[in-house]
Amino acid sequence: MSVFVMFAFGVGCCLLLVRLVTSYLRLSNIPGPLAAKFTDLWCYKLQNSKAYSSRLVELHNNTCDPAAIPIIYSINPTWIKGPSYYGAIPVSKNRPVPSIIGMGEAQYTAVRKSVGRAFTTNSLLDYEDSIEATGKELIAVLSHETETDIGEWLQYFAMDMLIRISFGDSLGMLSKRQDVDGTLQAVMARFDHWGQWGAVPSIDYAVNKSRLATTLRGVRDHPLARVAQSKLDTRKRDENKSSYRDLCSKFLEGQKKYPQLVKQDEILGIIISTIGAGADTTVSTLTYTLYFLSKHPAARQKLIDEINENLSQGTLSRTPK
Repeated sequence: MSVFVMFAFGVGCCLLLVRLVTSYLRLSNIPGPLAAKFTDLWCYKLQNSKAYSSRLVELHNNTCDPAAIPIIYSINPTWIKGPSYYGAIPVSKNRPVPSIIGMGEAQYTAVRKSVGRAFTTNSLLDYEDSIEATGKELIAVLSHETETDIGEWLQYFAMDMLIRISFGDSLGMLSKRQDVDGTLQAVMARFDHWGQWGAVPSIDYAVNKSRLATTLRGVRDHPLARVAQSKLDTRKRDENKSSYRDLCSKFLEGQKKYPQLVKQDEILGIIISTIGAGADTTVSTLTYTLYFLSKHPAARQKLIDEINENLSQGTLSRTPK
């Protein structure tokens, strides 16, 4: 037994040495700290330092020019996605789920080909009823509040809306006035996890997301993955599934058309990404909008006047159409 342990230890040391040497040779010509040529742990240290905030400000200043948008977000990607994105991948049934943000370029291209039409302008019209229904629920709930934290309600609104757009019904966070099964908390924790482990994706996988790690640590399914998987299974058993016009229906149609490109895990990952990322951006956008309108009364009044004028002229409906 001791011989086997020594042999395994020796092999591990050799592999580690090879890893360090190849990393150094690949990065030796790039200016920077010596430690960064050997390991990502230097990046992890930087991420938790004050210098990291300064780097983010510098990066923001370098890319805030609108002219950079078509370069960074071009159809034919100039920038190849780095492994730091893998930290955002959730876990379901003891294995990582390939969400959009963590997919490689080839996998993402295949997914876009099969389900991309679900996000076209014409397809977006199919989701208006879900947005309106959730908006009415939000207004009904807020009408009973004299003073409240609007940011919290917008989180419930965004989650209910995105899940309704995805599956045709919501989790009922607005009606229950609270998070349901820890789903919202898990979505927020996913971004926190990404921020903490994004600099060391290999260690993140080994410690948190590998089958061995999830089994030993007893890691449960990500709540959003559990909800999405349950609703996805229910939809597949539904005899009238072809009558739905939500995202789930369109994803399954794309999978049926391109079964060789999109598997079950990809569908689950796309749904999780759509709900998680969509809710996050919806909440932040609405919160910022309300904040700045409150901060600038003149702009708020101008907006109200424009809305009332268009309502009286019949060019704008009470609810978006």
